[in-house]
Amino acid sequence: QDASCRAVSWELRQTLTVVYESYYSSQGKKDWSLFKMFSRTITEACPLASQSNIYVDISAKDKEKELLEVTPSPTSLHEAIVQGEKRTYAVYDLLSPSLFNTSRSLNVQLKWKQPPDSLELLTPILHAHRYVSGYGLQTGKISTLIYNTHPYRAFPVILLESVPWYLRLYVHTLTIITKGKENKPS
Repeated sequence: QDASCRAVSWELRQTLTVVYESYYSSQGKKDWSLFKMFSRTITEACPLASQSNIYVDISAKDKEKELLEVTPSPTSLHEAIVQGEKRTYAVYDLLSPSLFNTSRSLNVQLKWKQPPDSLELLTPILHAHRYVSGYGLQTGKISTLIYNTHPYRAFPVILLESVPWYLRLYVHTLTIITKGKENKPS
């Protein structure tokens, strides 16, 4: 607490770094937003924080610069050299009073404007998403979500899981849920 370091004090620093493959999780669309990724927006900065920023990497190749749009407008832009490459970041200062003026929430969005001659990648009819959540034998889970995007046809599915050696599976805890209802596997 003092310059001579004779009194003890505590300091808390929290940092969240997220690497999120939004292209695959948003079914082939390059657009993303905080709401799409986390199912919520930011309503305020931490009241105890002396600084709170969101950095969005908006670096793009020369031809892509005019196709990239980030909303709302960032508080500032920051340029840095990362591994010899120039990167541009949109900076959102959550302590800036003007950021929450128009609404009580912040939903940072990145949109790619489609040029007229480009073709949108088609989402596959059947695709899967697998993730591990929790930890240990009590709360650990492996979830596999299988999506059928066909408008009316159902498909039989055979699922083969490769499970890491350190996980114990208990078959009696297997649940299969389709449209909110539990199914029995055949």
